[in-house]
Amino acid sequence: MDQLAELVTSAFGLARPVDGLHQIQVAAYETWRLDTERGSFLVKRLWNGEDPPWRSQYEVAMEVERRAMQAGIATAVPVMPLEPAFGWAARVDGNGVWRAYEWLEHTRPDAAEVGIRWFGETLARLHTLYPLGSGFEPEWRWLGVYPRDRWECWLDVAANTGRKWAGIARSELDRTLAVTDYVRHIHQNATDNIVSHLDFGPWNVLDTAHGPVLIDWEGAGPTTAGAELGRAVSAFGCGDPARMRRLINAYQEFGGAVTCRAEDLFVWQITQRLSGLTERIRIVLGDIPSDDDPEPAWMNAETVDEDIVEALTGLAAKVDELRALGTQVMRT
Repeated sequence: MDQLAELVTSAFGLARPVDGLHQIQVAAYETWRLDTERGSFLVKRLWNGEDPPWRSQYEVAMEVERRAMQAGIATAVPVMPLEPAFGWAARVDGNGVWRAYEWLEHTRPDAAEVGIRWFGETLARLHTLYPLGSGFEPEWRWLGVYPRDRWECWLDVAANTGRKWAGIARSELDRTLAVTDYVRHIHQNATDNIVSHLDFGPWNVLDTAHGPVLIDWEGAGPTTAGAELGRAVSAFGCGDPARMRRLINAYQEFGGAVTCRAEDLFVWQITQRLSGLTERIRIVLGDIPSDDDPEPAWMNAETVDEDIVEALTGLAAKVDELRALGTQVMRT
């Protein structure tokens, strides 16, 4: 590990490390604290080995991060490597692609501890950084949107391979496709397409001596302002419709425009349920690209069939619940 610390410091032109790398987490990304003779840094491995097919998505994400910094949104300060692979990323000899940031002394706030004005100003600024306008074609896979004939094909394979959910999926097909059509309609008619953070929640906010700092930009990508607003309001709203409405009011106060209908406010949560369902079905039926992970960390292989049943039977009711909640929040 000491040798790896030396390699990382060399790649980013940092001072000599005073100790090895101290691991902070092993989740979506491995991260460490690195203490050097001239200060401390957070270092993150984006991936190990060869570049993934989706490398370009990281380049887009870094562009969003760069624009956010330029717009005055408080973020962790990145360190430019001596020989960038792209953006702020460096290849570390035989150990993948890395990033480094100046270390921030911080605490992790709960949702209720994050200021409403900070929420409104930050999210409103985010939504001006990278507009896409109308006519944008979303990645339907990640919204869980597939045509009837694809579903029919899945159901045939599921029945032929004895999947316990095949009959339930058949009986729920019309209701599932009604949700699919609802999601498709919203996104086909959206005029507020943007590229944004995509994970704007209290888990990605650091409380520092200089105020809140928004971190973890690697997942930034295309969405709609309305979908991200609904997700953020839910994440910071503490389950309280009145607080959710105050968050929206703050967003509007700082110039954020609510262009979606009240009942569509929580469409992001609907797409996540729909895409979680369709991804599980694709994985268990082997209908995935060759470079996809057949056992992703988010999926429990032992309970996947039961999870599919639960998702199928609960989808329509959850959509009704979320649409009602959106209406309640906007009327509060």
